[in-house]
Amino acid sequence: MLKHAWLAVFILGWSATAFALQTVRALMSDEIGKLYVTAAAARGIYGPRLLWRYPARHALGPIVNSLGFDLNRIFNELPIVALILTLTEAGSLLLEALARSNDQQLAGAIIFLLTAAIVTLNFATDILLAVIDPRVRKSILR
Repeated sequence: MLKHAWLAVFILGWSATAFALQTVRALMSDEIGKLYVTAAAARGIYGPRLLWRYPARHALGPIVNSLGFDLNRIFNELPIVALILTLTEAGSLLLEALARSNDQQLAGAIIFLLTAAIVTLNFATDILLAVIDPRVRKSILR
């Protein structure tokens, strides 16, 4: 089964990747023109160091926030993709438990695990955002 899993991962990740790249490009274009980047360039900081130190840190915040949403979307689309690709995994097991065998305990356990994974991933993206963006970190420490 693992040799066929790459196709599901590719399908689930493809749509979010295009939107994330477009968002990063727009945010970086907006941040590069700001005064603090011009001031840093006037102090002698150039090239990748300038991009990573100033505009990239501000542009990554919305991307990290949307990452949590994209992970939720992947969990929602996983049963459909697995059903189409005829992969056996928790999504198809959930559909089987709900539709055919009426196994409420199994369905409840799968939904609980998916919900716990989504909450954990959203918490991790919030922590990552606090690590990356100093504005968020300082508002937490107040």
